[in-house]
Amino acid sequence: MPVAFGKLFLISGLLVGLFFMLRRILLLAHGGSSMEDLMALKAAGAQVVDVRTPAEFAQGHLPDSRNIPLDQVQTRLPEIDPARPVLLCCASGGRSGMAKVILDKAGFLQVHNAGSWTRLQ
Repeated sequence: MPVAFGKLFLISGLLVGLFFMLRRILLLAHGGSSMEDLMALKAAGAQVVDVRTPAEFAQGHLPDSRNIPLDQVQTRLPEIDPARPVLLCCASGGRSGMAKVILDKAGFLQVHNAGSWTRLQ
């Protein structure tokens, strides 16, 4: 019985490790960043761009974030510094993912989809 328990414990540990490794790979493959990466970028002075509507932004936002609604991102690109990392956020990550595509196509190199703005609090 102790040998079976040891094997079960080992297999469980391997599965948990595999889960976290797969999660990290999928996150990075989809242009996302880990929470640790996002917080380090924010602490280092990354610009936070919130792509929600002005009404959503008025209901709550990060103190140092800039509101550029998704439908205005293309025309307001000059307001975003391409030399600094950009953390994009919205309500859930969908619109910020679309904004990331726009910034990537515009030549921005350090663009991260942070997902929900509440993640960065």
